[in-house]
Amino acid sequence: MPKIEVQYFEGCLHVAQAVQLVERYREEFHNVELILTQVESDYEVARVGFRDSPTILVNGKDLFGDPIPDELHLACRFYPNGLPDYEQFNRMVMNL
Repeated sequence: MPKIEVQYFEGCLHVAQAVQLVERYREEFHNVELILTQVESDYEVARVGFRDSPTILVNGKDLFGDPIPDELHLACRFYPNGLPDYEQFNRMVMNL
């Protein structure tokens, strides 16, 4: 069963959109496990290897291929072209 995790922190403006992408994917492919990981402290940032919010991991791999940064902190993640639309998301997941 594929596992898709959304890592985020409270107040991140793009979490809802990221979760909607994963939920739509799960509606189409029913055997997907969705994990929502709210990161609230420096300890949790280090424990999960936080790549900023929101981060989408598919079976532990970053959807965009970004490595865990050297300096970990709570921050919003910048997507130069924004989060993908559903079709792009679907292709990205299939390519991981």
